[in-house]
Amino acid sequence: MRYPVPEPAMTATAHALDVTQANFDSAVMQASMQQPVLIDFWAGWCAPCKQLKPILEKLAGEYAGAFRLARIDSDQEMALAGMFGIRSLPTVVLIKDGQPVDGFMGALPEGSVREFLDRNGIKPVLAQEDAAAEAPALAAPTQPLEAPGEALARLQTAVAAQPDKDELKLDLAVAQMRVGQAEAAAATLDGLPANLASDARARRLRGELDFAQ
Repeated sequence: MRYPVPEPAMTATAHALDVTQANFDSAVMQASMQQPVLIDFWAGWCAPCKQLKPILEKLAGEYAGAFRLARIDSDQEMALAGMFGIRSLPTVVLIKDGQPVDGFMGALPEGSVREFLDRNGIKPVLAQEDAAAEAPALAAPTQPLEAPGEALARLQTAVAAQPDKDELKLDLAVAQMRVGQAEAAAATLDGLPANLASDARARRLRGELDFAQ
C-alpha cells in the first residue's frame, strides 16, 4: 500500500508561515488585529491544494505585508479545522480583527484570488504607495485655464524672444485663430517650414480657415 508523501513544511517568512494549535492565537488571531490573515486549510493528499499553494505564496510575497498567509494542515490540526467547520479542501478563510470575514473553497486561478483580495480591500503594498503618492497631486488645486487673449500675448512674447523656434509659431497661429485673428493665423501658417505645415494641427487649422472664409 502506498501512502502519500508528506508535503514539506513551508519556509516561514515575514508574510507566510505554517500554523499549528500551539501558535494559532499569536500567528492568526492576534496578528489579524494588525493585518488581514489568510488561512489556507490544506492536506498532503489534496491535489487542488497543491495547485493553490504556489498562487497564495506568490501573492503573499508580492503583496509584501498587505496580508499574512497562514497555512494549516487539516490532517495534523483537526481541532482547528473543526473550529472553522472545514468540510472541503482547500478552504481559504480571511480573518480580520480576530473574526472570519470572507473565504472561498477550491483551487481558484490567480486572477480570481486577486479579485477576492481586492474585494476585501487588500491591495499590493506598491499599489497602496502609488495611490498615496498620487493623492496629494489629485487633491492639489488645479491651475485655472488660460484665457485665449492671455495665451496669445504669451506666445507673441515667446516668438519674439525665440524667432527660430517654429513650433512656437504653430502654437501662435492656433492662438490667433482662437481670438478671431484669421488673417494673422493664415499669415503665420504660411511662414511655417514644410515639416510643420503638414503637422496635424496645422492641417486642422487650415481647414478651419477655409471654412471661415
